[in-house]
Amino acid sequence: AAEAAAEAGQLGGNKNGAGLAAGLAERHVATVGSERPPLDWDDALAITASLFAITFISILTGAALPLVLQRMRLDPSNASTTIQVIMDISGVFITCTVCAIFLPLKNI
Repeated sequence: AAEAAAEAGQLGGNKNGAGLAAGLAERHVATVGSERPPLDWDDALAITASLFAITFISILTGAALPLVLQRMRLDPSNASTTIQVIMDISGVFITCTVCAIFLPLKNI
């Protein structure tokens, strides 16, 4: 893990490399020696799809909301806090919906 973290530090500058190294180290600590099974591909696909959907929708909302507010003759600078609230609420809904689609209930 130390070698992977050292290599990650050389990838993209200090900030990106430090974040990648911290993520690799955290994954190593969370999975090595634990009794929890590793992440399934279904889980990884559901998480990736929900993050993609949240990011895509937040980009569209971030581009459209200031224009809508300006057209309504409201201050477009209020869009930033409005987008945060909208995406916080819809992010939970999107994650639950995508996981319900990709992760059917299994017999335990």
